[in-house]
Amino acid sequence: KAAAALVSPQNTMVVVGYLEMWCATFFLVSLAGTGSRGYKVPLAEASNVVLILLCAVLASSHYMVQDGMQYVPGALGLLLLLRLSLPSPKGQKGLKSVGSAGAAGSRAE
Repeated sequence: KAAAALVSPQNTMVVVGYLEMWCATFFLVSLAGTGSRGYKVPLAEASNVVLILLCAVLASSHYMVQDGMQYVPGALGLLLLLRLSLPSPKGQKGLKSVGSAGAAGSRAE
């Protein structure tokens, strides 16, 4: 009975909240670029894996309890708006923006 008392919706949400906060902290540490001794800290990748697994588990639980799909278009629209409002990545190796490739091609002609 003690184990069953620990698995309540409130305790589950607390654990999920702490997990998300730790992942956000790891993202911020990874944005700093290096650890205290100068080596690269690959915490963002680990945080991505944890958050993807968490999203998959939460999506499957919503599917099992047969939640409605009425919020999906609004959520996808909000995510699209958020992505369009963020600046495009620049200065990263291996990524070419469409505008810079088109501008370089027009100068060469």
